[in-house]
Amino acid sequence: MTLHGEAQGTTFNIKYIDPEHRDLTRPVDSLFRAVDAALSLWDPNSTVSRFNAATDTFVTDDALFLDVLGYARADWVLTAGAFDPTVYPLVKAWGFGPQGEAVANTSQNDSLRHLVGLSMIFSDPPVSPPGSAHGTMKLWKRFPGIQFDPNGIAQGYTVDRIAERLESEGIHSYMVEVGGEVRAHGTNATDEPWSIGIDKPEAGSDHDLQTTISLKDASIATSGNYRKFREVNGQRVGHTIDPRTGKPVTHGLLSVSVLHRMCTSADALATGLLVMGPDATFTWSTAHPDIGIFLVLDDGMGGYLTWASKKWPGEAQFRDERPTYPADTTAVQDAGRPMPSEDPASTRDGVGLPMDNGMKGGLNEMKQLTEEEKMQIKRDKRKASMSPLERQKLERLEKEEELLREKQQRLKEEGAH
Repeated sequence: MTLHGEAQGTTFNIKYIDPEHRDLTRPVDSLFRAVDAALSLWDPNSTVSRFNAATDTFVTDDALFLDVLGYARADWVLTAGAFDPTVYPLVKAWGFGPQGEAVANTSQNDSLRHLVGLSMIFSDPPVSPPGSAHGTMKLWKRFPGIQFDPNGIAQGYTVDRIAERLESEGIHSYMVEVGGEVRAHGTNATDEPWSIGIDKPEAGSDHDLQTTISLKDASIATSGNYRKFREVNGQRVGHTIDPRTGKPVTHGLLSVSVLHRMCTSADALATGLLVMGPDATFTWSTAHPDIGIFLVLDDGMGGYLTWASKKWPGEAQFRDERPTYPADTTAVQDAGRPMPSEDPASTRDGVGLPMDNGMKGGLNEMKQLTEEEKMQIKRDKRKASMSPLERQKLERLEKEEELLREKQQRLKEEGAH
Protein backbone atom coordinates (compact mmCIF):
# COMPACT_ATOMS: atom_id res chain seq x y z
CA MET A 1 0.00 0.00 0.00
CA THR A 2 1.14 3.54 -0.74
CA LEU A 3 -0.12 6.80 0.76
CA HIS A 4 1.19 10.12 -0.48
CA GLY A 5 0.20 13.77 -0.51
CA GLU A 6 0.97 17.13 1.06
CA ALA A 7 1.08 17.99 4.76
CA GLN A 8 3.00 20.32 7.08
CA GLY A 9 3.95 22.53 4.14
CA THR A 10 5.77 19.69 2.39
CA THR A 11 5.10 16.23 0.94
CA PHE A 12 4.80 12.77 2.46
CA ASN A 13 5.19 9.27 1.11
CA ILE A 14 4.25 6.17 3.09
CA LYS A 15 4.65 2.59 1.88
CA TYR A 16 3.74 -0.50 3.87
CA ILE A 17 3.13 -4.18 3.35
CA ASP A 18 -0.15 -5.32 4.85
CA PRO A 19 -1.59 -8.80 4.11
CA GLU A 20 -5.02 -7.36 4.91
CA HIS A 21 -4.56 -4.52 2.38
CA ARG A 22 -5.97 -1.92 4.78
CA ASP A 23 -6.17 1.70 3.73
CA LEU A 24 -4.85 3.73 6.68
CA THR A 25 -5.45 7.14 5.12
CA ARG A 26 -7.83 8.25 7.88
CA PRO A 27 -5.63 7.44 10.89
CA VAL A 28 -2.61 8.96 9.14
CA ASP A 29 -4.54 12.14 8.36
CA SER A 30 -5.68 12.21 11.98
CA LEU A 31 -2.07 12.05 13.16
CA PHE A 32 -1.06 14.90 10.88
CA ARG A 33 -3.90 17.02 12.30
CA ALA A 34 -2.94 16.15 15.88
CA VAL A 35 0.70 17.11 15.32
CA ASP A 36 -0.35 20.36 13.64
CA ALA A 37 -2.66 21.16 16.56
CA ALA A 38 0.30 20.76 18.89
CA LEU A 39 3.26 22.07 16.90
CA SER A 40 2.20 24.26 13.96
CA LEU A 41 3.60 27.79 14.06
CA TRP A 42 1.16 28.70 11.29
CA ASP A 43 -1.86 27.94 13.51
CA PRO A 44 -2.36 30.67 16.14
CA ASN A 45 -4.42 28.23 18.21
CA SER A 46 -1.84 25.43 18.28
CA THR A 47 -0.26 24.57 21.62
CA VAL A 48 3.16 25.89 20.60
CA SER A 49 1.67 29.17 19.32
CA ARG A 50 -0.21 29.67 22.59
CA PHE A 51 2.93 28.87 24.56
CA ASN A 52 4.91 31.38 22.50
CA ALA A 53 2.27 34.04 23.09
CA ALA A 54 2.16 33.42 26.85
CA THR A 55 3.89 36.02 28.99
CA ASP A 56 3.39 34.20 32.27
CA THR A 57 2.71 30.64 33.40
CA PHE A 58 1.47 28.27 30.68
CA VAL A 59 -0.38 25.10 31.69
CA THR A 60 -0.90 22.26 29.21
CA ASP A 61 -1.62 18.54 29.04
CA ASP A 62 -0.84 18.31 25.31
CA ALA A 63 1.17 15.07 25.25
CA LEU A 64 2.62 15.70 21.76
CA PHE A 65 3.92 19.16 22.64
CA LEU A 66 5.38 17.95 25.94
CA ASP A 67 6.94 14.93 24.24
CA VAL A 68 8.68 17.14 21.67
CA LEU A 69 9.85 19.45 24.46
CA GLY A 70 11.39 16.41 26.17
CA TYR A 71 13.15 15.27 22.99
CA ALA A 72 14.33 18.81 22.31
CA ARG A 73 15.88 19.11 25.74
CA ALA A 74 17.67 15.75 25.38
CA ASP A 75 19.12 16.66 21.97
CA TRP A 76 19.96 20.18 23.12
CA VAL A 77 22.12 18.56 25.82
CA LEU A 78 23.58 16.01 23.38
CA THR A 79 24.69 18.78 21.01
CA ALA A 80 25.86 21.08 23.82
CA GLY A 81 23.28 23.66 22.78
CA ALA A 82 23.89 23.67 19.02
CA PHE A 83 20.34 22.42 18.53
CA ASP A 84 18.25 25.10 20.24
CA PRO A 85 14.57 25.59 19.33
CA THR A 86 14.42 28.85 21.29
CA VAL A 87 16.19 30.57 18.37
CA TYR A 88 12.71 31.38 17.03
CA PRO A 89 12.71 35.16 17.78
CA LEU A 90 15.87 35.46 15.67
CA VAL A 91 14.40 33.27 12.90
CA LYS A 92 11.51 35.72 12.65
CA ALA A 93 13.80 38.76 12.78
CA TRP A 94 15.67 37.42 9.74
CA GLY A 95 12.37 36.95 7.87
CA PHE A 96 12.10 33.15 7.98
CA GLY A 97 9.08 32.81 10.27
CA PRO A 98 5.45 32.26 9.19
CA GLN A 99 5.03 35.97 8.33
CA GLY A 100 8.21 36.01 6.25
CA GLU A 101 9.86 39.29 5.31
CA ALA A 102 6.84 41.29 6.50
CA VAL A 103 8.18 41.20 10.08
CA ALA A 104 11.91 40.99 9.28
CA ASN A 105 14.11 43.37 11.27
CA THR A 106 17.75 42.33 11.49
CA SER A 107 18.56 45.43 13.55
CA GLN A 108 16.92 43.58 16.47
CA ASN A 109 19.56 40.84 16.34
CA ASP A 110 21.57 41.87 19.40
CA SER A 111 18.53 42.76 21.48
CA LEU A 112 16.94 39.33 20.87
CA ARG A 113 19.91 37.10 21.60
CA HIS A 114 19.23 37.06 25.35
CA LEU A 115 15.99 35.18 24.57
CA VAL A 116 17.89 32.17 23.19
CA GLY A 117 18.54 29.25 25.56
CA LEU A 118 16.40 26.18 26.16
CA SER A 119 17.48 26.11 29.81
CA MET A 120 15.34 29.23 30.30
CA ILE A 121 12.12 27.23 29.88
CA PHE A 122 11.19 25.78 33.27
CA SER A 123 8.55 23.22 34.16
CA ASP A 124 6.69 21.78 37.11
CA PRO A 125 6.92 18.83 37.32
CA PRO A 126 10.24 18.54 35.42
CA VAL A 127 9.98 17.64 31.74
CA SER A 128 9.86 13.86 31.44
CA PRO A 129 12.48 11.96 29.41
CA PRO A 130 11.56 11.45 25.73
CA GLY A 131 8.80 8.95 25.17
CA SER A 132 7.57 9.05 28.80
CA ALA A 133 3.98 9.55 29.81
CA HIS A 134 2.96 13.16 30.50
CA GLY A 135 0.25 14.63 32.66
CA THR A 136 -0.64 18.27 33.10
CA MET A 137 2.46 20.45 33.25
CA LYS A 138 3.07 24.05 34.24
CA LEU A 139 5.68 25.85 32.12
CA TRP A 140 7.20 29.28 32.56
CA LYS A 141 9.97 31.29 30.94
CA ARG A 142 12.85 33.30 32.30
CA PHE A 143 11.84 36.12 29.94
CA PRO A 144 8.33 36.58 28.47
CA GLY A 145 9.73 36.89 24.92
CA ILE A 146 11.24 33.38 24.87
CA GLN A 147 9.64 31.27 22.13
CA PHE A 148 9.91 27.67 20.94
CA ASP A 149 10.39 26.68 17.28
CA PRO A 150 9.69 22.95 16.71
CA ASN A 151 10.52 23.01 12.98
CA GLY A 152 13.94 21.40 13.47
CA ILE A 153 12.37 18.32 15.05
CA ALA A 154 8.64 18.20 14.24
CA GLN A 155 8.76 16.29 10.95
CA GLY A 156 11.03 13.60 12.39
CA TYR A 157 8.62 13.36 15.32
CA THR A 158 5.67 13.02 12.93
CA VAL A 159 7.47 10.19 11.12
CA ASP A 160 7.93 8.32 14.42
CA ARG A 161 4.29 8.75 15.39
CA ILE A 162 3.09 7.40 12.03
CA ALA A 163 5.55 4.48 12.21
CA GLU A 164 4.32 3.62 15.70
CA ARG A 165 0.72 3.70 14.48
CA LEU A 166 1.59 1.25 11.68
CA GLU A 167 3.26 -1.06 14.16
CA SER A 168 0.24 -0.88 16.45
CA GLU A 169 -1.79 -2.22 13.51
CA GLY A 170 0.57 -5.19 13.20
CA ILE A 171 2.43 -3.74 10.20
CA HIS A 172 6.19 -4.27 10.47
CA SER A 173 7.42 -3.70 6.93
CA TYR A 174 7.10 -0.04 6.05
CA MET A 175 8.82 3.16 4.93
CA VAL A 176 7.51 6.48 6.25
CA GLU A 177 8.82 9.73 4.76
CA VAL A 178 7.68 13.25 5.67
CA GLY A 179 9.54 16.23 4.24
CA GLY A 180 12.59 14.08 3.55
CA GLU A 181 12.84 12.56 7.04
CA VAL A 182 12.55 8.77 6.84
CA ARG A 183 12.00 5.76 9.07
CA ALA A 184 12.04 2.25 7.63
CA HIS A 185 11.39 -1.15 9.14
CA GLY A 186 11.54 -4.63 7.71
CA THR A 187 11.90 -5.04 3.96
CA ASN A 188 10.14 -3.80 0.84
CA ALA A 189 7.89 -5.73 -1.56
CA THR A 190 10.89 -7.53 -3.09
CA ASP A 191 12.17 -8.55 0.36
CA GLU A 192 15.08 -6.10 0.15
CA PRO A 193 16.03 -3.28 2.52
CA TRP A 194 14.43 0.04 1.62
CA SER A 195 16.57 2.12 -0.75
CA ILE A 196 16.82 5.75 0.34
CA GLY A 197 18.46 8.53 -1.67
CA ILE A 198 20.36 11.56 -0.36
CA ASP A 199 19.83 14.67 -2.48
CA LYS A 200 22.57 16.80 -3.91
CA PRO A 201 22.55 20.14 -2.05
CA GLU A 202 20.91 22.11 -4.84
CA ALA A 203 17.99 24.54 -4.66
CA GLY A 204 14.72 23.98 -6.47
CA SER A 205 12.26 21.13 -6.78
CA ASP A 206 14.51 18.83 -8.85
CA HIS A 207 16.06 16.16 -6.66
CA ASP A 208 19.26 14.77 -8.16
CA LEU A 209 20.76 12.19 -5.84
CA GLN A 210 24.16 12.51 -4.21
CA THR A 211 24.09 8.91 -2.98
CA THR A 212 21.77 6.10 -1.88
CA ILE A 213 21.80 3.78 1.12
CA SER A 214 19.91 0.69 2.21
CA LEU A 215 17.79 1.37 5.28
CA LYS A 216 16.32 -1.26 7.59
CA ASP A 217 15.05 -0.83 11.15
CA ALA A 218 16.45 2.70 11.37
CA SER A 219 15.75 6.35 10.61
CA ILE A 220 17.55 8.99 8.60
CA ALA A 221 17.13 12.76 8.51
CA THR A 222 18.93 15.41 6.51
CA SER A 223 19.37 19.11 7.23
CA GLY A 224 20.65 21.54 4.62
CA ASN A 225 21.00 25.26 4.16
CA TYR A 226 20.56 25.46 0.41
CA ARG A 227 16.84 25.70 -0.41
CA LYS A 228 15.40 28.58 1.59
CA PHE A 229 16.92 32.02 1.02
CA ARG A 230 16.09 35.68 1.19
CA GLU A 231 18.04 38.81 0.27
CA VAL A 232 19.33 41.07 3.04
CA ASN A 233 21.23 44.23 2.10
CA GLY A 234 21.93 42.83 -1.34
CA GLN A 235 23.23 39.50 -0.03
CA ARG A 236 21.46 36.15 -0.14
CA VAL A 237 21.30 34.45 3.25
CA GLY A 238 20.17 30.94 4.17
CA HIS A 239 17.36 30.26 6.60
CA THR A 240 19.32 28.54 9.37
CA ILE A 241 20.19 30.92 12.18
CA ASP A 242 23.13 30.23 14.48
CA PRO A 243 21.87 30.69 18.07
CA ARG A 244 25.44 31.48 19.14
CA THR A 245 25.81 34.49 16.83
CA GLY A 246 22.22 35.34 16.02
CA LYS A 247 23.11 35.33 12.31
CA PRO A 248 22.60 32.97 9.34
CA VAL A 249 25.39 30.43 8.95
CA THR A 250 27.99 30.92 6.23
CA HIS A 251 30.28 27.89 6.45
CA GLY A 252 30.80 25.38 3.65
CA LEU A 253 28.87 22.51 5.23
CA LEU A 254 25.93 22.18 2.83
CA SER A 255 24.04 19.23 4.29
CA VAL A 256 24.15 16.75 7.16
CA SER A 257 22.43 13.35 7.20
CA VAL A 258 22.11 11.41 10.45
CA LEU A 259 21.30 7.73 10.92
CA HIS A 260 19.53 6.98 14.21
CA ARG A 261 16.98 4.58 15.65
CA MET A 262 14.45 7.39 16.19
CA CYS A 263 13.64 9.85 13.42
CA THR A 264 12.90 12.55 16.01
CA SER A 265 16.49 12.47 17.24
CA ALA A 266 17.92 12.06 13.74
CA ASP A 267 16.08 15.25 12.74
CA ALA A 268 17.26 17.27 15.75
CA LEU A 269 20.85 16.01 15.55
CA ALA A 270 21.09 16.78 11.83
CA THR A 271 20.02 20.34 12.63
CA GLY A 272 22.47 20.63 15.50
CA LEU A 273 25.44 19.26 13.56
CA LEU A 274 24.75 21.61 10.68
CA VAL A 275 24.78 24.37 13.27
CA MET A 276 28.16 23.22 14.59
CA GLY A 277 29.85 23.30 11.21
CA PRO A 278 32.30 20.75 9.77
CA ASP A 279 35.18 20.82 12.27
CA ALA A 280 32.98 20.45 15.34
CA THR A 281 30.94 17.75 13.58
CA PHE A 282 34.11 15.71 12.93
CA THR A 283 34.97 15.97 16.62
CA TRP A 284 31.41 15.21 17.74
CA SER A 285 31.31 12.13 15.52
CA THR A 286 34.44 10.75 17.18
CA ALA A 287 32.75 11.11 20.56
CA HIS A 288 29.55 9.42 19.27
CA PRO A 289 30.74 6.52 17.10
CA ASP A 290 27.38 4.73 17.32
CA ILE A 291 25.66 7.41 15.18
CA GLY A 292 25.99 7.36 11.40
CA ILE A 293 26.75 10.75 9.80
CA PHE A 294 27.09 11.80 6.17
CA LEU A 295 28.27 15.30 5.19
CA VAL A 296 28.26 17.17 1.90
CA LEU A 297 30.72 20.10 1.86
CA ASP A 298 31.38 22.82 -0.68
CA ASP A 299 34.81 22.21 -2.22
CA GLY A 300 35.23 25.90 -3.11
CA MET A 301 35.38 25.13 -6.83
CA GLY A 302 31.69 24.70 -7.62
CA GLY A 303 31.60 21.04 -6.61
CA TYR A 304 31.18 18.91 -3.51
CA LEU A 305 33.13 16.78 -1.07
CA THR A 306 31.45 13.95 0.82
CA TRP A 307 32.45 12.60 4.22
CA ALA A 308 31.00 9.79 6.32
CA SER A 309 31.54 8.43 9.81
CA LYS A 310 32.37 4.75 10.37
CA LYS A 311 28.75 3.93 11.21
CA TRP A 312 27.38 5.35 7.95
CA PRO A 313 26.22 2.45 5.71
CA GLY A 314 26.84 4.14 2.34
CA GLU A 315 29.80 5.38 0.32
CA ALA A 316 31.69 8.69 0.64
CA GLN A 317 34.90 10.24 -0.69
CA PHE A 318 36.30 10.46 2.83
CA ARG A 319 35.61 7.87 5.52
CA ASP A 320 36.21 9.07 9.08
CA GLU A 321 39.27 11.15 8.06
CA ARG A 322 39.13 14.93 7.86
CA PRO A 323 39.01 16.22 4.30
CA THR A 324 40.65 19.44 3.15
CA TYR A 325 37.94 22.01 2.46
CA PRO A 326 37.71 25.82 2.33
CA ALA A 327 37.04 27.33 5.75
CA ASP A 328 34.21 29.84 6.14
CA THR A 329 33.21 29.73 2.50
CA THR A 330 30.12 31.67 1.49
CA ALA A 331 29.63 29.49 -1.57
CA VAL A 332 26.22 28.53 -0.23
CA GLN A 333 25.12 32.07 -0.97
CA ASP A 334 26.74 32.62 -4.35
CA ALA A 335 24.66 33.66 -7.34
CA GLY A 336 25.50 30.42 -9.13
CA ARG A 337 22.98 28.50 -7.02
CA PRO A 338 19.37 28.88 -8.22
CA MET A 339 16.64 30.21 -5.99
CA PRO A 340 14.12 27.63 -4.72
CA SER A 341 10.67 27.23 -6.25
CA GLU A 342 7.36 27.36 -4.41
CA ASP A 343 6.72 23.69 -5.16
CA PRO A 344 6.01 21.88 -1.83
CA ALA A 345 8.51 19.26 -2.95
CA SER A 346 11.26 21.89 -2.76
CA THR A 347 10.75 22.09 1.01
CA ARG A 348 11.90 18.51 1.53
CA ASP A 349 15.24 18.18 3.30
CA GLY A 350 17.67 15.96 1.49
CA VAL A 351 16.72 12.31 1.94
CA GLY A 352 15.10 10.19 -0.79
CA LEU A 353 12.07 12.48 -0.76
CA PRO A 354 13.71 15.38 1.30
CA MET A 355 13.75 18.94 3.45
CA ASP A 356 16.27 21.64 5.29
CA ASN A 357 18.55 23.49 8.03
CA GLY A 358 22.31 24.94 8.87
CA MET A 359 25.36 26.85 10.95
CA LYS A 360 29.04 28.02 11.63
CA GLY A 361 32.09 27.17 13.71
CA GLY A 362 32.84 24.69 16.49
CA LEU A 363 31.80 23.92 20.04
CA ASN A 364 34.55 26.20 21.32
CA GLU A 365 32.80 29.12 19.59
CA MET A 366 29.47 28.66 21.44
CA LYS A 367 28.09 31.80 23.04
CA GLN A 368 28.95 32.24 26.68
CA LEU A 369 26.46 30.44 28.88
CA THR A 370 25.20 31.83 32.16
CA GLU A 371 26.10 29.90 35.31
CA GLU A 372 22.47 28.81 35.53
CA GLU A 373 22.59 27.40 31.97
CA LYS A 374 25.88 25.59 32.67
CA MET A 375 24.42 24.01 35.81
CA GLN A 376 21.28 22.98 33.92
CA ILE A 377 23.37 21.25 31.22
CA LYS A 378 25.31 19.37 33.92
CA ARG A 379 22.08 18.33 35.67
CA ASP A 380 20.53 17.11 32.41
CA LYS A 381 23.63 15.09 31.49
CA ARG A 382 23.65 13.52 34.95
CA LYS A 383 19.94 12.66 34.73
CA ALA A 384 20.41 11.03 31.32
CA SER A 385 22.71 8.38 32.89
CA MET A 386 20.41 7.67 35.87
CA SER A 387 17.85 4.95 36.41
CA PRO A 388 14.18 6.09 36.52
CA LEU A 389 14.16 5.73 40.34
CA GLU A 390 17.38 7.74 40.77
CA ARG A 391 16.05 10.42 38.40
CA GLN A 392 12.79 10.62 40.37
CA LYS A 393 14.67 11.09 43.66
CA LEU A 394 16.90 13.79 42.18
CA GLU A 395 13.94 15.68 40.71
CA ARG A 396 12.15 15.56 44.07
CA LEU A 397 15.28 16.93 45.77
CA GLU A 398 15.58 19.69 43.15
CA LYS A 399 11.94 20.64 43.75
CA GLU A 400 12.51 20.82 47.50
CA GLU A 401 15.58 23.03 46.95
CA GLU A 402 13.57 25.32 44.66
CA LEU A 403 10.80 25.68 47.26
CA LEU A 404 13.42 26.45 49.91
CA ARG A 405 14.98 29.16 47.73
CA GLU A 406 11.56 30.70 47.13
CA LYS A 407 10.85 30.70 50.87
CA GLN A 408 14.22 32.31 51.62
CA GLN A 409 13.53 34.96 48.98
CA ARG A 410 10.11 35.75 50.52
CA LEU A 411 11.65 36.06 54.00
CA LYS A 412 14.35 38.33 52.61
CA GLU A 413 11.77 40.55 50.93
CA GLU A 414 9.61 40.67 54.08
CA GLY A 415 12.69 41.59 56.12
CA ALA A 416 13.42 44.46 53.74
CA HIS A 417 10.04 45.95 54.56
